[in-house]
Amino acid sequence: MSEITLAGLLASDPNKFHTAAAAWQRMAQRIDDAAEELIRGTRELEDVWPEGPASQSAHAKTRDLCAEVSNTYPPARRIAEALDHHGYALARLKQQAEDIIARARANGFTVDPAAGTVTAPPEAYQGGSAPTTARAVGAVVSELQEILDRVRQVDSSTANAINANLPDSKTGFGRMSLPPIDRAKLEEQFGRPPADVKKWWDSLTPAQQEQAIRDFPELVGWLDGIPASDRDAANRLRLERHLDELQAYEDDLRRKIAELEARGSHDTAAQNELATLRQNLDAVEREQKKLEPVRSTLDRLGDNGFLLGFDPQPGGDGKVVIAVGNPDTARHTAVWVPGLGTEIDDTSGNVKRVENIHNTATKLNAGSVSTIMWLGYDAPELLTVLGSGRSEQGGVALDRFVDGLRATHDRGPSHVTAIGHSYGSTVVAEAALRGDGLAVDDIVTAGSPGMHTDRAEDLQIDPRQVWAGHAKGDPVSGWGGSIWGVHDNEPSDKDFGANRYVVDTEGHSDYWRPGSESLLNQAHIVVGQYDKVTLEHGSAPRQ
Repeated sequence: MSEITLAGLLASDPNKFHTAAAAWQRMAQRIDDAAEELIRGTRELEDVWPEGPASQSAHAKTRDLCAEVSNTYPPARRIAEALDHHGYALARLKQQAEDIIARARANGFTVDPAAGTVTAPPEAYQGGSAPTTARAVGAVVSELQEILDRVRQVDSSTANAINANLPDSKTGFGRMSLPPIDRAKLEEQFGRPPADVKKWWDSLTPAQQEQAIRDFPELVGWLDGIPASDRDAANRLRLERHLDELQAYEDDLRRKIAELEARGSHDTAAQNELATLRQNLDAVEREQKKLEPVRSTLDRLGDNGFLLGFDPQPGGDGKVVIAVGNPDTARHTAVWVPGLGTEIDDTSGNVKRVENIHNTATKLNAGSVSTIMWLGYDAPELLTVLGSGRSEQGGVALDRFVDGLRATHDRGPSHVTAIGHSYGSTVVAEAALRGDGLAVDDIVTAGSPGMHTDRAEDLQIDPRQVWAGHAKGDPVSGWGGSIWGVHDNEPSDKDFGANRYVVDTEGHSDYWRPGSESLLNQAHIVVGQYDKVTLEHGSAPRQ
């Protein structure tokens, strides 16, 4: 390690360390991508080639290679982080040294960085000032020496971090896989902020991430703070496994029914058993039919579809979250929350609505767009819609989901909009009213029965960025302030204080009709083109 001098510190360029860190981070990401591609590309090897000496040898070599590539990612990432931290620390210490020197020179002292000396003019030692001057010079020298000591500490720490993460000359990064992630470790993450979950997930090797996705897809798929691509892989795996289980159960039921019918037994016990089997078969077929819209929608979306949440809730309504476009890379993201009576078998129609928003917003040429159909809560039925319990539970879940979007978004600006339809607007409101608010730039409602407050400003966002739509003939928003009552003032009313955008559709469910001004206005909001939104009343924010 070369000697660190004051002149060297002042001449240093901290940005070079950030540049080097970025290069290491890019390499780490390429390693991570390559490891994931290798792991997923060889995932089915044991199934398609299960037996024989050659098979076992191939499996062993594949496991070793996957482990070795996977083990390379964390050290590369840690070196990137060490270099980045070094750059910030160096810049801070360099600035402190420059401030000390500037103060010394303002007091008439001479500082020579090359020689490392601090001197006072001869006249400063005349009379009785000599002791005071000597102490002042000594204080400056001491301050600068302390800065250099701290620079040496930072330099040593960074060097140690780099050396500790370099490969062994003989074994590289090794083929030993790190311990697998167990259920308890994943369950622990559900109580942590999504930003902390993201840091934890990034600390895992690609092999550990793949193992967690494979073994616990129902946990990984719902964990806010895990990137969209990994949540998508976990939820698709859960969906396929569940469909396979249903198919196996259906086949077993049909076999048993055929056996009983072939026996031709007419005793009471046999007839009761046959009736039970047929009831179970009906239930399985209903469950398969309920899930078909999820699978067909994902097939239709292709690479542009991301399954960010899936919970079949057999016998229940089910939960599902589908994104059109990757929110981790999108410049603009909209989270659309449905309302009354929404179930998992409504997926096709609801995703078509967010597709309409996506396609319209994309045509506005304001950057990449992701729109998300978020059925991450149990939407109310008619008998529960007048209550607030479902929206309060949904608000907590939505708040964490949006925090997760913020945590996993790639570097660069991200504009996030929450759109609540019908009772979905009360879910958005509950998320915005609680704690530190909902981490979105804009809130949009359509056909809202009320937002559990009488004032837009209570939503902890600039009221000019709260937008409400009310269609002619919409019975829900039309009766918001009177018959629905319990959800408070309807947000499209002028005294609520939000912007009321022009809606040219009719009824409760047509706000996203292609070609409508209603849809276009929402698309302009999603991409932040506020000056192009047509208003019935209100004041658009400045861009």
